[in-house]
Amino acid sequence: MRPRCRGDIGLLEHELVHVRQWRRSFGLFWVLYLFSRKHRLKYELEAYRRHLEFAPDNVAHFAQLLGTQYRLNVPVEEAYRLLVEVCVEP
Repeated sequence: MRPRCRGDIGLLEHELVHVRQWRRSFGLFWVLYLFSRKHRLKYELEAYRRHLEFAPDNVAHFAQLLGTQYRLNVPVEEAYRLLVEVCVEP
């Protein structure tokens, strides 16, 4: 992690989600992540939802990242809805 992010527990938890995803996929994580938008969206939503548990005020920022930085072809508004949809469920 970059030195400026060292104390960011939410980011660390986000990355730990990716470690668990890699384990669950029996090492196929990167193949699925790189070649399947569906899996990349699924993986990132799971990780950002965990991150939101530590930084709930960042939902708009995370939606912006999902909509613009991951080549998912998901509008920012849809990314926001997907993040919030699960976060507000009991």
